[in-house]
Amino acid sequence: MGKISRLFKGELKKIFLGHGIFFMTAFLVLVLTIAPKIFSPTAKNDLSTSVSISKSDVISVYSSFDGYKSDYQTKLDKANEDVKKLIENNSNFKTNLTNLSEELLKLKENFSSSISKTDDTTTLHTCVNDLIAKATEYRDLYNSYLNGYVVPVILVTENLDYDITFELSRLLNTLTREGNKESKEYYLKMHDTLSQYSSTSNLKGFTSKIKGLNYSNEKLQNVLNEYYNSKKQFKEETLNKIVEMKNEAYNKTEYNISTSKTNEIRTLCLNYLSIDDNEYKIIKNSLFLEISKDYSDMEISKYLGFEDFNSYHYKENLTKAMFLLDNNAPDSDYASVFSFNANSST
Repeated sequence: MGKISRLFKGELKKIFLGHGIFFMTAFLVLVLTIAPKIFSPTAKNDLSTSVSISKSDVISVYSSFDGYKSDYQTKLDKANEDVKKLIENNSNFKTNLTNLSEELLKLKENFSSSISKTDDTTTLHTCVNDLIAKATEYRDLYNSYLNGYVVPVILVTENLDYDITFELSRLLNTLTREGNKESKEYYLKMHDTLSQYSSTSNLKGFTSKIKGLNYSNEKLQNVLNEYYNSKKQFKEETLNKIVEMKNEAYNKTEYNISTSKTNEIRTLCLNYLSIDDNEYKIIKNSLFLEISKDYSDMEISKYLGFEDFNSYHYKENLTKAMFLLDNNAPDSDYASVFSFNANSST
């Protein structure tokens, strides 16, 4: 034992008196510092974390739920209406903007013609008002196509969006400048500015660079037919149970503060909301995948609204929402699939 003990102590001296131990210690500290940042668990984002439903008693749970119920239904109805508009427009969104840009150019030409033929400021004022109305109509329609639907219904790059927005802003600023509107000089200066910048002509050219969408009306209609309000009976039955429990809680204090009853009604509320939530996700993800089917992820990511597009991510979420809807279950009942910088059971 004595020889083994001396040998052991000798080896320890070699280790601790050498430089290697310091390098290994520094490396271990570095790894322990970096690892949590790279593999830090991300909090799970599901329905139970998206809504703040009380846990105190039955009546409080119902009050919290009642505030979310109409919001989730409204969001689902909006998605349904948006898809219907896509089906009805049949990819004519770009055409609508093209027509408006051409009308703007004609109104500018009419203004140029009028200012060379007449000194009547009333006529010139009418020409300007017509231009303002048409430019405003174009701006509002363009913005609604990019931001007013569950997905952008036109494909526009960031640079093209800047060009269109800039020309519209410059055009409207020119048309609404301050001055004496009873003087022809006011309109002559305005016309000179319009001719110098050629905003209406530029806008027509930029509009031609907008890409329209390519999608199947039949596929979109099938999604609505199969998934919009597909669980109406289940929702009605669940809501009836929720209302019954709420009414019972108003009559019985012990029932209202019961932990088991509070948990039960909370589960029912989450189940109810999850139906609208999953139907919305199915419609939205199906729409994104249908619109992007002719593009690679890298190609579609050049356009506004698709910057972080990942087809695998959308397919994964679509499959998950379909599964949850089929099983009448909220996503809080299941762990998330593993992904980098996140764990599956958080």
